[in-house]
Amino acid sequence: MRQFPADCSDGKSELNYAVMVTRILDKDGKNCTTRGSVKAIDSILKKYTKYCSVYLQGRVVSLLLATPRGFDKYLHILVDDICQSVERIMGMDSVIGVSRVVEKLERCHECYLEAMSAAANYGKEEGNIHFISDDERTESFDKVMVHQTVEDIENLLRKGRPEEISGYLQNFFDQVVQHKISQSETDFILMLIVSTVYQVLYSVAGEEVVQQMQQKFPMYSMKMFGNIGDSRQFYVDICTTARLMIADQRKKSSVMLCNRAIRIINEKFADPDLSLVSVSTEISVSPNYLSALLKKDTGETFKELLTKKRIETAKELLMDTNMKVREISEKCGYNDQHYFSYCFKNIPVFHRTAAGERMKMADRIKEAVKRFQQISLSSLFVILVSVIVMITSVVSLLIFVNLYRNDMEQNAITTSEQAVVQVKNTVFNYTEDMSDIMQMICANIQKEEEEANNFFSNLLKIRSDVVAVTSYDMNGKILKCWTNGQKLKENYIKNLSYVRDLPQEEGILNITKPHVESLFVDYYPWVVTISQNMQDANGNTIQVAVDISFYNIADYVDDVGIGQHGYCYIADDAGNIVYHPQQQLIYASLKEENQKNMENGTYIKSNVIYTVNSLQNCDWHIVEYAMWMK
Repeated sequence: MRQFPADCSDGKSELNYAVMVTRILDKDGKNCTTRGSVKAIDSILKKYTKYCSVYLQGRVVSLLLATPRGFDKYLHILVDDICQSVERIMGMDSVIGVSRVVEKLERCHECYLEAMSAAANYGKEEGNIHFISDDERTESFDKVMVHQTVEDIENLLRKGRPEEISGYLQNFFDQVVQHKISQSETDFILMLIVSTVYQVLYSVAGEEVVQQMQQKFPMYSMKMFGNIGDSRQFYVDICTTARLMIADQRKKSSVMLCNRAIRIINEKFADPDLSLVSVSTEISVSPNYLSALLKKDTGETFKELLTKKRIETAKELLMDTNMKVREISEKCGYNDQHYFSYCFKNIPVFHRTAAGERMKMADRIKEAVKRFQQISLSSLFVILVSVIVMITSVVSLLIFVNLYRNDMEQNAITTSEQAVVQVKNTVFNYTEDMSDIMQMICANIQKEEEEANNFFSNLLKIRSDVVAVTSYDMNGKILKCWTNGQKLKENYIKNLSYVRDLPQEEGILNITKPHVESLFVDYYPWVVTISQNMQDANGNTIQVAVDISFYNIADYVDDVGIGQHGYCYIADDAGNIVYHPQQQLIYASLKEENQKNMENGTYIKSNVIYTVNSLQNCDWHIVEYAMWMK
């Protein structure tokens, strides 16, 4: 994912948003879009607007950010620029779909669907650039009819039967044919239908069901048809499928609501104030709706379910405890002892009073004592042996389970420690290699200019992970800079790689956190910087800084597999995350780790194993996260 350029907004007006989807095709119409296409498109976008681009399912998806004035001025220009550049430089065609401009970021999901639909539904006769906003400016057809159609389809998706949806769409398509609506207008109507389907599906069923729908009807495979007759069945299928998915999701939701209500009854039956109203309020539905769901799902009303739970509990307490009837009634949610007795007597399952239950229990005890007295000594011995055998078996089983659990735990710890050692050794060897390169650089940097230039030219060609070598005086002024063809900026605000204040400890690499190198024109690599102080020919202290591509180190960490949910990451002495496989979640504060204040070793927290191992040549620590089942 590309970062936003720092100088692309005036910072004075509120930003709006739009989504652009781009595909690059050869002359035969084959999709040639690759991950490398992101960089090519970004190189054009950065001239006009803020942006964030990703490669997704054979397309480049770009989120565009600009002021309303910026979109009015540059949106069509930048799209034309991309299209012309692809044709001029690559000799290929591009297909670009652009959504409408919206004011709120949360509406970007709608924009994505619009842009995807626009990019998929282009025609050669109409060009390979499609703006949804251009379609909305069409004035030749009945907008009231279109909006009414969209509203009707939305209502049918929410409440109608599949056959009703099919009949409505067939009738609608007949009207389109009868009124001889143009191809462009027809395309716009069809895109509105698809957009409505996904909006309703998302609002009712959520993101997961939308993804399932996209797998059944991929947006990139949608094509506009030569006439409306060719597209009838496709749009009937997509709408009826959406309706069935919505109905299925609602059925699942109903079962979940019933289960939640029953769970609340089982947990809070002792509360005398528990009622249909209080439970419906807790799960955020109306009392009537909840009552109907319970009756349909269980065959019993809310009152019947609550009374049944209370009476079952009362029966257990009457038979297994010496509590008084008044105490039991309070434990079961009845403030009135007499009403409790009334409810108990009128439950068809029981037909017993509390006294009757206790009398029956007493009779059972007397009968058991009488039978025990009649048991012979030999029978008693057999019973005793059986009990001993059973107890021994249970104890043996418990010991086995405990040993098995301990063995699983030890295996998980061993696997975790081995993974950390593997990553540590790999990263350590790499950093040692960079330390050796730093010594070579320091040895050659003061040589004659031609000899020094030859050395650094060969170094940068051989080591593609070395981005730049720069020397500074102790005031931060650049003395010399060697790159692999990159142009140094004439004016720059601050060099993020300059780390003059880092301590210079013998045998320890002075290495920064990952950051964006800011010194070069149109080049913003993600690097870590290794620095070292040295004396120049005149005896002055200078600092040598080597910018290393951080992706090499990241690859070493990501390549280690630790089960289905395990991973390794790098942290520094202060507990700050240096690199994490889920870096974006860390930056967005959607995920955090608990490695702080951990020394080298293995830690078990709940069902998570943390293993920490430090590098000897810098302040980095390799931390492994692995899940295991207790």
